Amino acid sequence: MISFLILVLFSGLRSFTVGTDTSTYVYFFNLLNFDQNIFNDGFLSFLFSEPGFKSVQLFSKLIIDDYHLVMLFIASIVVFLNINVISKYSLWPVLSFFLFLTIGYYTFHFNVARQGITVAIFFFSIRYIYSQNLIKYLACIFCGFFFHKSILLCLPCYYLYNKQFKVTYVIVLCSVVILVSGFLESFVSYASTNIDERYANFAATQNESRGVIEFLFNLSIFVFLWITRIVNSVVTREFSFLLYLSLIGVMIGFASVLLSLDPNGVARASIYFTQAYILLVPHAILQYKSILVRTIITVVLVITASIYFILRTKYLGDLTPYIFIN
Repeated sequence: MISFLILVLFSGLRSFTVGTDTSTYVYFFNLLNFDQNIFNDGFLSFLFSEPGFKSVQLFSKLIIDDYHLVMLFIASIVVFLNINVISKYSLWPVLSFFLFLTIGYYTFHFNVARQGITVAIFFFSIRYIYSQNLIKYLACIFCGFFFHKSILLCLPCYYLYNKQFKVTYVIVLCSVVILVSGFLESFVSYASTNIDERYANFAATQNESRGVIEFLFNLSIFVFLWITRIVNSVVTREFSFLLYLSLIGVMIGFASVLLSLDPNGVARASIYFTQAYILLVPHAILQYKSILVRTIITVVLVITASIYFILRTKYLGDLTPYIFIN
């Protein structure tokens, strides 16, 4: 409970200058008024306008006209869902919590509030993949859709659970990502014109992609996990499923780097899948029987994650300097 309160307050009471998109959310929050007819453009347009997030904003503004309350609501959702999953499914909760804090999953919603909520909702929905409860899983995806449409990318993940991690499936997944990347520009052009103009940023190119650091970090963890699976003959469905998710995230990052895309665009989708590391890395470390090996791996991980945390917060996410209520 104490950890929950600290993380929620640290996020919710920050200045609007902390985070790349925070000032934009604050701007639109201040423009909200209760006289607007949300069905002006029809029900379908309303459905695709991510009404869940607008509802949170309107409800907050109804209570008090201060954007900090919205950020407190967002932080509460994100932190609660993540802590719930960690406490229920992690084999090493302390390490999972450390990873949640240091490798970008906690601070992600500082920059991308709407998608931060959907990423947490998908993480929560993993329980229904484990139990093979399709109805509840779809309900989670539908709920997330009200906050950010990108969660639809996670729909097929339900059918990965009973698949053992095999080279054949790996090749297929990699091929699909490469194929989708080939049609990315055409899709974004259509989506930005017919669905939401914000998608135009997803295929924006840049000369030096900051996403290289994120890709290399995620790739290095994935390689460690793959080696662990082979060395320790890990064949559980949970491990294989989370490894598949990790692979998808790494491949999205690879495509983003290969096409020199803005890491604030399509590369953001990778976090839906790489957040599997929160559960998977502790699971992998515990597969080694030698206490010495476990200790060495853990020490290296803690040092590497700490360095990555500094790089991500200081240079990659506009999260410093942190300013309390402004």
